[in-house]
Amino acid sequence: MQKPIAADRFDAALCMVPPRQRTDQAGRPRKDADGVVQWLVTVAVTATKGNRIESETIDIVVPGEPQGITVGMPVTITDLWHNDWTIDGRSGATWSAADITPATPSTPPTSAPTARGSKGGDG
Repeated sequence: MQKPIAADRFDAALCMVPPRQRTDQAGRPRKDADGVVQWLVTVAVTATKGNRIESETIDIVVPGEPQGITVGMPVTITDLWHNDWTIDGRSGATWSAADITPATPSTPPTSAPTARGSKGGDG
């Protein structure tokens, strides 16, 4: 089930691994429904919950190569979605976003998600 992620969910988002092309089992680039090559960006996110700070590292699929992203850099995630999936008795979760860009001091770590069709975000 696809779920948009609220803009204020994360206090911080940092790139942890350089962006890399998403590939299939044969090593070929994976493409979205529009034929755009997908990229993966590993991001560490933190969120304050009560008096605790929780962190998680997530792989986010984005269409096209993110520009200007380096390891350790604060990033802005635009239109973030979470998708739970089940296939052949296996299950998991994927994350997708419209874009990931270098954060500026006045930019929050995530932007509000927009409406998305049933094809977007599943990985």
